[in-house]
Amino acid sequence: MRLLQKIAFTAVTFVATGSVFAQASIPKHSPQIRWTAYRSSRLFVQVKVPAAWKMKYNNKAIGFTSPGAGPLHAGIGIMKSHYPTLTIEQRADREFRLEGKPKDWAQSYSTVGGMRAMKIVRNTKHNQRVIEYYVETPHGPYVVQCMGPRDRWNLYVPLFAQILKTVKFNS
Repeated sequence: MRLLQKIAFTAVTFVATGSVFAQASIPKHSPQIRWTAYRSSRLFVQVKVPAAWKMKYNNKAIGFTSPGAGPLHAGIGIMKSHYPTLTIEQRADREFRLEGKPKDWAQSYSTVGGMRAMKIVRNTKHNQRVIEYYVETPHGPYVVQCMGPRDRWNLYVPLFAQILKTVKFNS
């Protein structure tokens, strides 16, 4: 939750409506989802997201939210880490302690954009599921965070997976 709180202070707000659920359940190659590519030369990152998703950007982060407004929240954010000297393992350990050592915490190694990453899966007190990736890149560590309603998470999994496949950290 800390990353989203930080991004929220920088004008990135994740909001969703039921219309996203229809999109999220569509197979990834469906022509019903148009994809838009975004590239940030300042953040050295590029990503493709559904064209209907809105982008918020600042010097340290880029975030995307599903359209509309409502009680459900879903989005993805990519930001440079505030802790450039910590390894991805140290960053995961730090977050684990800050979150109160949750029992549902799961972590494993992964990759994002071909870069080594530590994947964290956890739930929040606000009925949200969060997957964070602490990623080692040539430009220092990054955090990639996917967040959505826990009770409808299975609807977002294919969409987040497709978005994550498009993340690239440019040199």
